[in-house]
Amino acid sequence: MPRHGRVVYGETRTHLVRDLWRGNVSLAKTYWLFGVVVGVCYAIVFAYIDYQSSGLSEGLGPAFIIALMLSYFLYVIFINIAIWRSASKYRGPRHWAILAKVMVLVSWAALIREAWQLYSIVPT
Repeated sequence: MPRHGRVVYGETRTHLVRDLWRGNVSLAKTYWLFGVVVGVCYAIVFAYIDYQSSGLSEGLGPAFIIALMLSYFLYVIFINIAIWRSASKYRGPRHWAILAKVMVLVSWAALIREAWQLYSIVPT
């Protein structure tokens, strides 16, 4: 029985990622839970690191910070695509799908700006 539970859990998680990627998760859940809530969690972590920058940079090291930033960029790319696809399949009031897509475009612009700022501070 426990083995079966693990298999189902793993498959469920795999299906969730696949369903998000394909836009098969509801727009509300994709946008608010995976877009906003997870985004706020990343923002809190980054704000804490920035607030404690001197202590964390010594304790965690630059490799951790780079890995965290890379995971953030990859996640934002993934979830923006998921939100866009979910909005394209949305069958409710059209304005929600349009607003979600506008916010994805705003998110892409912010991501490009953040990437450019990071690139400009990297020593050559």
